[in-house]
Amino acid sequence: MTAYEDLTTTPNDFKPTREMFEELRRKPNLRDGYAFQYHSTLGTSYAGRTSSEEHGFGFTVLWSSHRPERVSVSLNSYTIDSVEQQTPGHDHVREYLQVGQSVTVEIDA
Repeated sequence: MTAYEDLTTTPNDFKPTREMFEELRRKPNLRDGYAFQYHSTLGTSYAGRTSSEEHGFGFTVLWSSHRPERVSVSLNSYTIDSVEQQTPGHDHVREYLQVGQSVTVEIDA
């Protein structure tokens, strides 16, 4: 199989089961949470922390060909329940950056 063939295959549709979520809930927390600081050249400064109920966080930068002049940037956290129920997590920061603008994120466990 070539690398090209890998890219053209249809991915499996991963569906987590109730048992998978229960297994995650049984695992001990390795940390009390995560603290983060966010600064962008738009002037946005944010210092936040995940709560004790939250399982994880995500930092995302998305570019779309429909809006090539900007990227969408977000910092959010989520609980196991919100992932299982497919409900939104907690948005800490969400903004759009133009070409030449930047963001810095620091994470402290």
